[in-house]
Amino acid sequence: MLSAFEKQMDENQRRGEVTIASGHACFDPTLDKSCRTIFERADEQMYHRKRRMKETGN
Repeated sequence: MLSAFEKQMDENQRRGEVTIASGHACFDPTLDKSCRTIFERADEQMYHRKRRMKETGN
């Protein structure tokens, strides 16, 4: 689903339509002692995607 969503956002960007940068993270019991760390990883992915969209136009 995430791949299909990103493809749609790439197409929207090419058309000059609304885009949304997204990120996700799954619970990892070896890393996560709170929900905050999960959200931080997801935010990091979202900002990485946002930078890539701005830099490449996709």
